[in-house]
Amino acid sequence: MKEKLLTLEMLNPPGTTRNVIVDGIKAKCVLGPFGTWSERICLNFEEKHPIHDMKFMTKYFKFLEPGILKWGSENQQMEIEIIDEEISFDKNAAAHSLDSERDKD
Repeated sequence: MKEKLLTLEMLNPPGTTRNVIVDGIKAKCVLGPFGTWSERICLNFEEKHPIHDMKFMTKYFKFLEPGILKWGSENQQMEIEIIDEEISFDKNAAAHSLDSERDKD
């Protein structure tokens, strides 16, 4: 099977959750504001990652190329590959800070 490398487009709309492998470890990857003002990427690992423990989240990221996520201010990066085509949706990840204000109207 040919590997499928993660791209930003695969995580849209915000809240779209993909099954991935990050540095050889299975995880769920989701993009969204998570109730804040800015977009973040979040990885929830199935087992402890040697650097990121069980969860990694940052708003300082960009995809350098398919499957290569650069994060932080020190040019750190990780490899992310899609495991399967299953997609779920995380409405908490998709929530924007203005959503609670809109609900009051």
